[in-house]
Amino acid sequence: PAAGAPPFAPASSAYSSAIALVVDDPLPNKHNRNSLMPMIPGTEAAKRAESATEWLLTLRLEKYCEAFEGLGVRKVYDFVEVGEADLKHPPFAMPLLHQRRFLTAVLDIPP
Repeated sequence: PAAGAPPFAPASSAYSSAIALVVDDPLPNKHNRNSLMPMIPGTEAAKRAESATEWLLTLRLEKYCEAFEGLGVRKVYDFVEVGEADLKHPPFAMPLLHQRRFLTAVLDIPP
């Protein structure tokens, strides 16, 4: 790696361009400013979502729409009632990174 570049950063600028397209937040998530956790895609757009489906779309978790509907989620605020244990079992069985994206975004849902 170049001097000052992190050892895990790919040399390709195509990678940087792809990341810039995916992450629409200008600043890191307020809950992760002091951690090494990357920014969560879609969190700023998720704050503006008007429906549960739109909220999931902004987080690129739309494939779980039916599962959340089956759980009883109707409005964005309903997501605060979803627990980590719910995400680990069918019908969700979310991979760990999807769980982290979801749980981090839930912290930003206004009361």
